Amino acid sequence: MYTEDPQQLADLHGFQVHGAFYEFLAERDDWTDLARGEFDRAMARVMREQE
Repeated sequence: MYTEDPQQLADLHGFQVHGAFYEFLAERDDWTDLARGEFDRAMARVMREQE
């Protein structure tokens, strides 16, 4: 989801996610090098939980 709507850019576990970060993620080929792979693993876990 990409949005500039402040209501949609809700506080996530103490972090506010801005549209520029979504753009940064979308421009990358993969996320495995972010935080030594932790970001990719965490996002995969969140996506599995939403299924």
